[in-house]
Amino acid sequence: MAESLPQKPVESRFEAIIKVTKLVVLLLALVLLTIGPNVGYGLVVLSKFTQQKKVAIEMAVTLAKTAIGTLLVPRVTRKAVDMLVSNKALTFVRFRLRVVLATALSATTIILLPVAIVMVTDERCFYYNFKPQPAVVTNVPISYCFATDYSTGLCAEYATIMAGSTYTPNFAYDGEVCVSAVLSVYGPVYLGVVLLAAALPAGVEISVVPWLAPWCYRNTESSTVARTGLAILRAVTWNVWPALADARVQFSDLSLGAAKLDYLAQRVVERAFVQLMPTLLVALTFGIAVPLVGGACVVAAFVHLLHHRHVLGQIVSLGSTEQPAVVPNLMGCTDVPVGCLIVVVVTVLLVWVGYCRLLGTDHGRIYASDRAHRSAGSL
Repeated sequence: MAESLPQKPVESRFEAIIKVTKLVVLLLALVLLTIGPNVGYGLVVLSKFTQQKKVAIEMAVTLAKTAIGTLLVPRVTRKAVDMLVSNKALTFVRFRLRVVLATALSATTIILLPVAIVMVTDERCFYYNFKPQPAVVTNVPISYCFATDYSTGLCAEYATIMAGSTYTPNFAYDGEVCVSAVLSVYGPVYLGVVLLAAALPAGVEISVVPWLAPWCYRNTESSTVARTGLAILRAVTWNVWPALADARVQFSDLSLGAAKLDYLAQRVVERAFVQLMPTLLVALTFGIAVPLVGGACVVAAFVHLLHHRHVLGQIVSLGSTEQPAVVPNLMGCTDVPVGCLIVVVVTVLLVWVGYCRLLGTDHGRIYASDRAHRSAGSL
């Protein structure tokens, strides 16, 4: 026993290192996965592709960012919180951590990374600061007197030779053009992402689950497709059990119990927070500058609220069928964590301070230098 005691701190420290390493790898994987579509989209926008190809790629990026925000971020968040807080009895602590972490990931992957990528890769921003433009060589015609009339002292015939003029462009930054580039590149994407992130989950849970879940349940024993479909619905939606109860499907474990109902209700509220926070971030950053995106955020927030109110009502109605009746316990899950407010405020300030800083940049001397070079080359 005396020899085994010193080993415990070493094992605990090693396990903590492994846990932190896994967490960092998980979050980095999500960030890298997000960088790919953003960089690809930025390069496509600046390419010479046809407009049809650009629109098709824009739709693909919109779908990819919607999937990352609605499916991947919540799962990465839950996995990360499981690593940080392994005690499942701390339900509300884990709930708040998941919401804050999901908001931070959304702010990074949806707002900050795209803005930074456009500023680095777009020629209207800082692209030429990192990759200087090559020298421009121009052949300038120069006229000279080829033959002189000595009787009059005037030139009788002129000739022209070509002389090379080399001009090396300086980095000329224009804040207004750069901000316009960021808004024009990602305005259409945010418009689609905000609306799809609200409409797709709402459409699935309100229109698809009520008829698909009962069919899958009735055919689980005879159809692999039905079993797979039911498993997918249980993984990505939260009203499968209410849909089965509404369809009066007879199954033995109809009574879910208070713990299961609490879990379902808490997950619905958590998802509502996780989906509303990115919408708020987009509204306060891009929505103010692009009115169409701002209007889409208002519509999306309204859809989110109606959708989750509907699903939460289904779960409450399901609890009323229990013996005795059960009301889901949402204590501790109804307030937005302070960490979310901090993330939103910091993100909005970073974006708008960046906008104002870029717009207020004095670049007159840079342009004056360029004009001087151009004038010298033309003489």
